[in-house]
Amino acid sequence: MTICETLKRLLSGVERITKNMNKNRALSIDSGTKEIAPPLPRDPMAGAAKDRLTVDRFPVLVERLRREEGGWSDHPKDNGGRTMFGVTEANYHDWLKDKGLPQEPVARLKWARAKDFYRERYWDVIKGPQLPVGVDWAVFDAAVNSGPARAAEWLQGAVGAKIDGDIGPRTILAAQEVDPVVTIKDLCAARLAFMRVARNKETGELLWPTFGKGWEARVKRVRDEAIADAKGGAG
Repeated sequence: MTICETLKRLLSGVERITKNMNKNRALSIDSGTKEIAPPLPRDPMAGAAKDRLTVDRFPVLVERLRREEGGWSDHPKDNGGRTMFGVTEANYHDWLKDKGLPQEPVARLKWARAKDFYRERYWDVIKGPQLPVGVDWAVFDAAVNSGPARAAEWLQGAVGAKIDGDIGPRTILAAQEVDPVVTIKDLCAARLAFMRVARNKETGELLWPTFGKGWEARVKRVRDEAIADAKGGAG
């Protein structure tokens, strides 16, 4: 067989293969099946923001909280009544009951147990590990001071989420999409506005003249720390 004949046979084979491929593709289109595009390469930065949101800063933030709450308190005008490390006696007794533990006066509360209380009743409730760095501290302190539901409402108002007092996936996503510094400032402003009109539950007396100076200083400290955390990505 000459070289020319060999080349002709090879070209003929290539033509047959090409025709078969085109035929199969036409059949695939006619039958309604679609070619599946290969998956796009994964963005190396995809999920990076989410990873940042899952930092559990509770061990650091609960020590800041201790600084803010102090130890024993029993101010006659304070709606909380008797408290230790900021834990009211009523809330402490309720927590002990839920855990099946013996009741005791809140005055006997030790810090190690108080940390467990704060993690379960506040940090976990506000989804602390899923909040942006900085925002987590602003929401945590607000929750302890004024209740988790109210803190959630302030956060939701700051990030444009539905205000229902419950931090869920949509609130967390909204918080992720807003500049954390703006969120912190707006949340703290709402917190101060509430404090200025808060009243004693029994007498109806405004609490700001008695506690306002301390409250304002506390919110400013928390706001400034939270903003610094957000800007520096503190762990």
